[in-house]
Amino acid sequence: MAIKTNLQLKTSLVGLWGYEEVSDLTTQEQADIQTFVNQALFECYAPVDGTRPNYGEQYWSAILPAPVVTTLGVTNGSKVVTGHTFLAAHAGSNVLIGQSLYRYAGLNGSDHELVQPWQGDTGTVSATVFHNAVALPGTVLEIASEHPEILGVGLLSPLPGPQSEVLIRSEAPWDFTPGMSSYPFGLSRLRFDLSQFLDEDEPLYYHIDSATTAPTFTAPVNRLHVYPMPDAAYTVSMRASFLPAALSDDEDTPPMPFQAVDNILLPIAREKLVENSAGRRFTGNVKLIQDAAERARAHLKSLTKPQRYQRGGFALRAGW
Repeated sequence: MAIKTNLQLKTSLVGLWGYEEVSDLTTQEQADIQTFVNQALFECYAPVDGTRPNYGEQYWSAILPAPVVTTLGVTNGSKVVTGHTFLAAHAGSNVLIGQSLYRYAGLNGSDHELVQPWQGDTGTVSATVFHNAVALPGTVLEIASEHPEILGVGLLSPLPGPQSEVLIRSEAPWDFTPGMSSYPFGLSRLRFDLSQFLDEDEPLYYHIDSATTAPTFTAPVNRLHVYPMPDAAYTVSMRASFLPAALSDDEDTPPMPFQAVDNILLPIAREKLVENSAGRRFTGNVKLIQDAAERARAHLKSLTKPQRYQRGGFALRAGW
């Protein structure tokens, strides 16, 4: 079955409003019809139940450059640093100045900024710029690989989140802590262990950080962080669940597998139209359209795992 174009999908929808051509609609109605198509496409890749279809996965990789030793111009109380051209894709990475790890925030206009203001004297300082973070494409929904790969080195193990990396680089100030939770915070404060705090080596762990580092708040960009901080250039590779680009041109075709356009995407798009037809002439049976959309969602769930037979967990034999 031939894949339908964006125009053919929209034409299929306008019939429910009693029209034959998309061009018969007002400008706003045409925009609404396009929205319904794209809402259905979005749901086909990001179902509301949290499942992620395998057909939405794509391989992704990036280079984590080697650390760069440089000299930075700094001003007391300011986040602006000069003297080095940072790589925008690696915003969120660490910048070592003395024994403090700052974080590169990104560009603010034409100025490179750190997340934290410089607390020392105004002047120039020696610094090491690491590339332990890299931006993921904005269309990435989630990582599909449990263990991303460092090319030619090995697999990365997941950390629960950003704070886990901080905890790895910390140690307790003594061997024992009180068993009650009502003691003063200062008694349980973790101190950085400098032997781990400045850990440069082959990356072993990763986590995803969604918090923006930009000097001014912007739409969040997910970043892949690795630990230890890379001591050389490495390539990270993995599978991720992606969202397709929204359809806009009439000749665009939705990237759906098999015959899922007619059997899944279109019934869901029709339901979107029905739910937003208040005050418009609607010709059709609402219940039948809603039932068809629910069947489409059930079919969508069946397409999430194309490999029927999957072995359970396995491990190397003892002694290997």
